[in-house]
Amino acid sequence: MGLADDEDPARATVARGYPNRSYSPARLRDWYHFIQQLDESYFVEMRRFLKEDLGVKCPVTGTIGLGPLGTLSQSKMDFVDSHAYWDHPRFTHGNWSNTDWTEKNQPMVDNPADGTLWALAATRVLGKPFTVTEYNHSAPNDWQAECVPMIASFASAQDWDAVFLFAYSHDNRYKTKDHTVSFFDFEGNPQKMNLLPIGARIFLGGAVKPLSARRIVYASDQQMMGTASKDYYDIWPFARDVLGVTPAELMSSRVYLSFEGAGADARPESAGSVIQWTGDGPGTGTGRFIVRDPGAAVFVGFANGPLPVDLGDVRIERLQTPFATLTVVPTEPAAKLESAKRLLITAVARGGNTGMQWDASRHTVRDHWGSAPPLVEVVRASISIAGNRPVTVYALTPDGSRGEKMPPRQEKGRTIIDLGSVDTIWYELERQ
Repeated sequence: MGLADDEDPARATVARGYPNRSYSPARLRDWYHFIQQLDESYFVEMRRFLKEDLGVKCPVTGTIGLGPLGTLSQSKMDFVDSHAYWDHPRFTHGNWSNTDWTEKNQPMVDNPADGTLWALAATRVLGKPFTVTEYNHSAPNDWQAECVPMIASFASAQDWDAVFLFAYSHDNRYKTKDHTVSFFDFEGNPQKMNLLPIGARIFLGGAVKPLSARRIVYASDQQMMGTASKDYYDIWPFARDVLGVTPAELMSSRVYLSFEGAGADARPESAGSVIQWTGDGPGTGTGRFIVRDPGAAVFVGFANGPLPVDLGDVRIERLQTPFATLTVVPTEPAAKLESAKRLLITAVARGGNTGMQWDASRHTVRDHWGSAPPLVEVVRASISIAGNRPVTVYALTPDGSRGEKMPPRQEKGRTIIDLGSVDTIWYELERQ
């Protein structure tokens, strides 16, 4: 329907839009145009007030880019921001109860089609810095070790400006947390806290370099208004179905959204992707996220699949543990895997607290989070690194010092290291 009998724009009696009403296309376009302009005018005026009247010097944004129209509003700010969570807890009665919640408890790596990374990438606006100020794979998800390597390497390849992992700590009951105590806190969580140095090296240190190819996609008012009802909250279906952006392009080129002009939306010539993400869907145990870069090797995923796994200078020859994250980075910033004197190897899998009590379906622990010490699954695998230089391999202790030496093997121009004979998640390789 269009206007009802008692609605008249001249008398300001047109009702606001409501969900699930069968409005005419013209009315929908007018409604979404109105609320987008109202949204944008508020943020533009507030930014002006902060900058001009109050003299605020720092960069200012409004809120996250919520769908295409919300991102259009935020494109007028100093920078554009977005948030994402994988497997955010769901509360039956919507009250954040610590006993009345569930998670799907599924790995994101198994589900490329519905992963968080695509919507984040689709929110980056041409000419504006882009940040992600909230990101997490919520505890106690069994697969949360995938969080840091995936977001850090993808963000670095896309050349985003900042990633904030939400959150370091909420709870002041603990002077220093020594185990996982909540959905979001990294402190004390061995599946995420212990991977932060790797995330910092990959993203802040630039171990994974930005993709060289670039693609700009142009969104017109007509396109956005035409799908505003369907894509109001989520920009990824709009970018995928209307603008033609594909996951393959997001793994091989930096993608930018533009609301100005209409250029020739040519797909760039790609030099090949350093990122690959495959998987047959939830529950299949087939997902694999792979990064091949001269400065870093990253594997997140399942043993179920072909071996060896080629990570460039690094190769996974054997993976006995069902699920694991394996990363190799030089200990020196800007060094390359092939020539660095020292390499840091991390191997993290599933984990939980002592005494953590899952329900029968493994979808909630309610308030039975358990206590210290946290328990982590030892990753049993063999990796090889190109080159015949003599090396010494150490299993590192929890405080990062060198522990037991682990004898490597030399075969066919590669150094092979067997992981898992020592209970650790860190290894150091030193070339002679």
